[in-house]
Amino acid sequence: KQWYQRRVREDKELAKQIRRNDMGYVSIKWITSFRKIQALTQDWKAVSKVLTQSTQLKVSNDKKMVRRKHPIPKKSDEFADKTVMACNLPLEERTVECVKEYFKGFGTVTLVRFLAPGKPYPEEMQKLGLAAWRGSPAKETIAVEFDTAESAERAVLKLSNNWRSSSQVQLLRSKKKVRKSSEQCALASSLQNSCNVSVARSLPANNRNNSVSNNSVNNSGSGTTWTRRNA
Repeated sequence: KQWYQRRVREDKELAKQIRRNDMGYVSIKWITSFRKIQALTQDWKAVSKVLTQSTQLKVSNDKKMVRRKHPIPKKSDEFADKTVMACNLPLEERTVECVKEYFKGFGTVTLVRFLAPGKPYPEEMQKLGLAAWRGSPAKETIAVEFDTAESAERAVLKLSNNWRSSSQVQLLRSKKKVRKSSEQCALASSLQNSCNVSVARSLPANNRNNSVSNNSVNNSGSGTTWTRRNA
């Protein structure tokens, strides 16, 4: 049941099947043909019986069709922080299983998408408005979504720093650099002024006199005026 809830949001073919029916029903026999379902059972009636127990799904009266009880929830853009875009991965096979195996050391992979060159990026990626992901990829790219943003960041940090590998891995949406707040700037300025004063005081008197001129300089960060005198 959880698998159906996730797939109905992510699978284009399933979404197409839903749109074909005015009430959003999908054939349970068709659902039973999926590979993951086939690994469990090939009996569509058994699948139908399980689906009738769901609180989120509604099975038709003839037990042959199923639909959601509530509209499909819109996917937020949080996926962008949990997704890495990868190229030139050293995979044994071009399969979802191999991609998950490659990234399993960084966290749980929840979704893998193969993006063919020349074909537009998925709509939800283009809606992010990021310049790097407009149009279509120049070469095959694999979008790998993790269960957490931290897992995605670990993958990029580890794989992007491997100079021996030709793989390219980057976050779908990089975190914005945080600007220093005015308090941080004031603290830094105060610290720098304190260091300057300490260094000046540690110099011998002659050196201090020789290192200054007649000009008076106002330090706006500390509000202190230093008077410089010639020897």
